[in-house]
Amino acid sequence: MNIKKPILSAALILAAISTFTSCIIEESGYRPKPTLAGVVIYNNTNSNISSVLEIADLAIKLDLYLTSPESEKAGISAKYLPNYGMTQSSGLWTIRPANNVYVIKPDSKSLHTVGAKWEARAENPAYAYESQITPLFVVIECTGEKAWKVTVSEKPGYNDNFAADYTITGSTSGALYPNSLYEYTVSGSGNYMPYGVDFIRDFLSVQYSIKTPLKFVPRFTGNYSNIIPQYIAVKGKIELFVSDDVLSSRIDHIVVELISQTSYGVNKIVTFNGVTETWSDNGITTTWPD
Repeated sequence: MNIKKPILSAALILAAISTFTSCIIEESGYRPKPTLAGVVIYNNTNSNISSVLEIADLAIKLDLYLTSPESEKAGISAKYLPNYGMTQSSGLWTIRPANNVYVIKPDSKSLHTVGAKWEARAENPAYAYESQITPLFVVIECTGEKAWKVTVSEKPGYNDNFAADYTITGSTSGALYPNSLYEYTVSGSGNYMPYGVDFIRDFLSVQYSIKTPLKFVPRFTGNYSNIIPQYIAVKGKIELFVSDDVLSSRIDHIVVELISQTSYGVNKIVTFNGVTETWSDNGITTTWPD
């Protein structure tokens, strides 16, 4: 594909600089690194996928709670759904961790049974000044042992400019994440328009495809008593194309390969329009195209 002049606006890049550490800045001043725009878009995409995982994971935990013997429910609630304020009415479960509201609609079968199809949505509560979620609606279908198809499709009031189809599989999280039931491996693809792009000509659209399954683990260790665990990708490879709805012939090409996890973050190789940099805790190595 012939890559045209980069379309990612300077405003989008500069607005994101404050969220990164100084490793993205040239040592001699404030010139952004060549692949910064690619990293900004990747981080936004990681957050989108993570938000879907968070609500799917919540439904899977609720299923464990509902299918367990009465004598075990209190322990499961305390470990996986702590202080979440769960209520049930007319077949719907409402769960309220911190300032968020999630509504889950089970069907007649356990979510760990092949063919079961549950609906779940995340909503911005009217009383929250700064909710941690955006209105999101997903369908979760069990396709095998600890395997699910997760679908995000646009509908009124939900998933604004965001659609995706994922296959996720769960594996035990272990002692490092005491209130997390599973780590997840994710494959699939999606598209969305980044939030926070407010300039009249910045109509950006991101399309992405997971080339090597992404492994997601909880972002933080420990037990947080009233916060839904956020997830971060630590392994895998993803390809992204950023287009401009106004000038559709202009496309940016991004490839991100996650190579290792450290106590400070995730080392990754980022290629943005032919320029490759390795982002690590020790700095960035740049390889320019021939």
